[in-house]
Amino acid sequence: MDATPEEVWRALVDSALTRQYFLHEHVSDWQPGSRWEHIRSDGSGIVDIYGILLESASPRRLILSWIRTIESDNPSRVTFDISPYGAAACLTIIHEEREIGSEYYNGMAAGWPKILSNLNSLLETGRTLNLDWRALKKAGRWHD
Repeated sequence: MDATPEEVWRALVDSALTRQYFLHEHVSDWQPGSRWEHIRSDGSGIVDIYGILLESASPRRLILSWIRTIESDNPSRVTFDISPYGAAACLTIIHEEREIGSEYYNGMAAGWPKILSNLNSLLETGRTLNLDWRALKKAGRWHD
């Protein structure tokens, strides 16, 4: 990614930026132990995902529990590792604790590359990809 680790970190935690590439606002104070929320940016205020910040070490690592509101008894864990890569940054995302082949796993496996492509475009060009998120969801290639 042609962005510094600090720019990548900001893109993960700044709701104005997450609204652009994730179509959700990530809201928290970003302190370990705090709650975070993944709120639809369509004005509905609906929280689709929430969790607790397990680790928050700007600008290199963010680990959070990931709980879909429709399955609040089955959290997963997402780790965002940001490392310098020359003058740029490398972002690695690990989404753990899901059964391989499950509907949820397949949705995440299809969704993360789209989110990362959109994030990369935003950081490198200042604008996001022109993706039709509703069409992707309807075709089963996107998962809330």
